Amino acid sequence: MLDQERGKLRLRFAIIAAGGVVDASGVQTLLQSGASAVQAVTGPMFDPLLAWKVRHAKRSSVATYNGLLQPRLNSEYVSLSNAVQAFSEIRKRAPDLPNSVFANKWNRYMEKGPVDLPGQAQRVNRVKTIGDWIREFNS
Repeated sequence: MLDQERGKLRLRFAIIAAGGVVDASGVQTLLQSGASAVQAVTGPMFDPLLAWKVRHAKRSSVATYNGLLQPRLNSEYVSLSNAVQAFSEIRKRAPDLPNSVFANKWNRYMEKGPVDLPGQAQRVNRVKTIGDWIREFNS
């Protein structure tokens, strides 16, 4: 709303959004709503990777696609980064490829991952390389 008022009045000033930011989608929403910057203080205390998630989400629209299962482990974050790069390469050749293709393949990968059971040994997904993802998206 403040962004609209700024436009109506033809003023130039930065809008810094603060308060209630707990995840990357919240940051994206505020930035898309016209904020020039977003201040997160409490959120990073509970999610130390919040800044990384925001940076990663800004790189690709597929990373913020609704219904996308979010990574929990370092191997999943690396695999997501590789998947985004692979999907970007494929999109250069097939620009009409919908984000839902990415989401379906990614969610299948995530569903094979471990269930979060604190204090128990778990099998960790192998990191998928860009080449692995290209083969996956082309299949």
